[in-house]
Amino acid sequence: MCGSFLHPLTCGFARGVAWQVSAQVDADENLKCEENETRKNYLVRLLRERYDRFTVIFQCYKENFTVDFKRFQSIFPPLREKFSRWNHRKIAERNQYTAMFNIEAWNKLSPAMQVKHTFQNCKQCQLKYSHIQVLFPTKFKRFTGLMKENNPKVTNKAIKVQLPSQPGSTTLREAGETAKSLYDQVNPMFEKITGHSLVKALTKVKDLNIEEKKSKAEKKRTVKNNYRKFKEAVETEWENTSFI
Repeated sequence: MCGSFLHPLTCGFARGVAWQVSAQVDADENLKCEENETRKNYLVRLLRERYDRFTVIFQCYKENFTVDFKRFQSIFPPLREKFSRWNHRKIAERNQYTAMFNIEAWNKLSPAMQVKHTFQNCKQCQLKYSHIQVLFPTKFKRFTGLMKENNPKVTNKAIKVQLPSQPGSTTLREAGETAKSLYDQVNPMFEKITGHSLVKALTKVKDLNIEEKKSKAEKKRTVKNNYRKFKEAVETEWENTSFI
């Protein structure tokens, strides 16, 4: 069950696509009010059309974007109002938001990237698009707190490091202490968003050549594997050269 479109951790693509299909429905000439159709029934029909178009976009990953029509009927109007009443002095921010999160941008993502997105608590948006997500106007206090708590750019403002007065004036040990201070402040947020520690993630950056510290058991296993491979290579070489 999904939460709310207005929640700060809701997927940006879910918001952007919902807003875009709403605009498409509004502009569709084939969706006029029919004769003898009540105003209420007409609005429900339009909402159903928005819902159907929304679900089609995410149909390949419906388990990540599960929302039934009744729930959509409840959570979509506040989103529509939020986009419609976006502060006109910050309309550039709305344009920036919709330029990032829309149907075309979603379709350009690879399947491997699409599957990482979820309607609620979208960690991929927190990791990749936090600088855009923070533009979405949320006035609810409990939501605003979550936004600040989960936005790395906001969190980074609180990072404090004692820097040298002159570049290059520190010893390697002092530089290491500064690096440790940075790590201690950044790692908790990084781990909360990605589910992995920063140092473990850095081992995957090839240019850094950082290796994760192995346990004694892992070291023994590595030595045994290397010995086994060496032994197999020697035995193979013996077989190939035994008749020479």
